[in-house]
Order: sequence, then structure tokens, then C-alpha cells
Amino acid sequence: MDADAPHRHPPRKSAVADSPRRSAVEDSPRKSAVEDSPNGSGVFRMACAVMAALFALSVAVQANDPDPVRWMAFYGLACATAAAGALARPRLALELATALVSLGVVLALAPAAATARREAFTSFHMQSPDDELVR
Repeated sequence: MDADAPHRHPPRKSAVADSPRRSAVEDSPRKSAVEDSPNGSGVFRMACAVMAALFALSVAVQANDPDPVRWMAFYGLACATAAAGALARPRLALELATALVSLGVVLALAPAAATARREAFTSFHMQSPDDELVR
């Protein structure tokens, strides 16, 4: 070896490669974020599918409501969120929009519910025009 030549070190070996035992985590393929999250479980996805179907049914039965567009949009947004969960494709923006719209609906209806007649909740028959809003 020439004294003027740069000194070169041999490549270092990895400590993991020299180790006779490797952990199961290192040997297993990396799971995706969806598989690691609760959204990837079959039970959660099935529950989302059931809820998506129920929200879709809720959209359909609003057709005979006096103000169908508002409620169809509300239930449709919930249906889309549940369907995204069923497909294991959750979207944060969709989930946040559903949460904010739901909070808005609750806050908008809370004053009417606080002053509603008890019969609005205990009878199937609408006995007052104000009963419909709180139902």
C-alpha cells in the first residue's frame, strides 16, 4: 500500500446482520397505517358498512319531509363518512366536516328541544306544529 494513498476503511457490518437472533418485528413485513389502525379491523369496517346503509336509508325516507334537502344533506354526509370507513379509506376532512355539521345541528336544535312540550317526545301523533322541529 502506498503511504500517499488515502486510507480506506472496510465497510462496517450491521449489528443486526451479525446478531444470531432477530426480532419478529424485523422479520415481519411492515403493516400499512390502515392495518395498524382500528379502521382496518373487520368488525369496525362491518359496523361502518351497516351505518352507511342505515344513513342511506335515512336519506331515502326524508323525501316526504317538509324540509328534505337539509336533512338529506346531513344524512348523506354521515353516509359518506361511514362508507369511507367501511372501505378503510378514512378521510380526515370528511370526518371533520361531519363532526362540525353534526355539532351545528345539535346547537341549532338545542333551544327548541329545551322548550319543547313533553308530548312531542311521548306521542307518535304530532299535536303541535312545534313538535316536528324537535323530533
